[in-house]
Amino acid sequence: MKQAPLDTLLTSEVARELKREISQDRFPGLTFRDAMEFLLSGGVLPRSGLPARSFLLLEDWIRARELNAPKVFTATQLKNKTGEILEEVLRGRTVRLERHGRIIAEIRPIEG
Repeated sequence: MKQAPLDTLLTSEVARELKREISQDRFPGLTFRDAMEFLLSGGVLPRSGLPARSFLLLEDWIRARELNAPKVFTATQLKNKTGEILEEVLRGRTVRLERHGRIIAEIRPIEG
């Protein structure tokens, strides 16, 4: 499975959570600026001397968020690919539906 470029995973919500995680020293030795440079450059280390392990932890953290994020489908995709979308739900994933760029609904598996 092809991985998304790191800079495409960065949203304002992710940036806020990243700032909180860095303040709690989740990525030892990194500043928020270092982390943002790394993510926006697509995974290029901003300068030598910083702990590479912390950058690896950062990449793992942001990619795990991507895996857990709900998939988004348009209303047209729902009409044309209902079976595929329901398969996502059957696999335990939450899906969101958007219309004209705005999330309008969420479909999630029923517990039990």
